[in-house]
Amino acid sequence: MTGDERSRRGARDRDRGHCGEEHAAAHLESLGWRVLARNWRGRRGELDLVALDGETVCFVECKTVGAPDPALGGERVDPRQRRRIALAAIEWLSAHGGEEREARVDLVVISGPERACTLHRDVLRLDEVLGDEYR
Repeated sequence: MTGDERSRRGARDRDRGHCGEEHAAAHLESLGWRVLARNWRGRRGELDLVALDGETVCFVECKTVGAPDPALGGERVDPRQRRRIALAAIEWLSAHGGEEREARVDLVVISGPERACTLHRDVLRLDEVLGDEYR
């Protein structure tokens, strides 16, 4: 694959991901959630969406896939991504005075041409991923 092909593929994947994140945000809002941030970037990583489900702060990873497979959930997030998300979540909580708030990490899988959204709640625990680094 040439450099130009890689560049075009990367741009296409980013566009697809951004579109998927928009669908995920709309889906969460339809459930009564309030989206606080989109594509939040900190020193230690990026969070696709930050939202409130009631009083719980939810860090939402969005995965856009071609074909629906509702059986797949948290396994779509590899160990490196889990750590990056957890570190970014802790940084977000610290930056927004939320250290004492209830928090969790969720996953929205956006699939098929209709962009169906499947929500997987609590796909990773910050304390399990970070161990002693947590809080």
